[in-house]
Amino acid sequence: MKYLILILLVCNGLAGFGQGNLQFNQAIFIELGPVLAGTVDSINLIVPSSKVVKLESASTGMVHETSNFLNNKSSSYAAIYLNDNVISSNTSNGSGELFPIWLKEGIYTFKLLGTYSPYYYKGFVSGIEFNITPP
Repeated sequence: MKYLILILLVCNGLAGFGQGNLQFNQAIFIELGPVLAGTVDSINLIVPSSKVVKLESASTGMVHETSNFLNNKSSSYAAIYLNDNVISSNTSNGSGELFPIWLKEGIYTFKLLGTYSPYYYKGFVSGIEFNITPP
């Protein structure tokens, strides 16, 4: 009986210190490029207060003149940067231990940059925006 009362008191006490619940708001899809090798495309993502964004994946690749997306593994290099940190490249394509990436309130800059290639580069980032609701 003592343990039951103790558990109820602890649970009741912790309920007052909750961080809030997440409620789905919208899907986020960011398309970067196409850019020629050596040029940069960038876009800002603004996460307002009372919201968070969960980045799920990012990928890069090359685009031919016919606009076909080529998921390349060649010697050329393309990468997507989040605030100047690489989150995906054509050698990783968003797989690995980086994702998911949680973004709190603030302004975040995504950049796409590629090295030498006769092709154009393109990048994609996907995520989910959540509202933070009171507990």
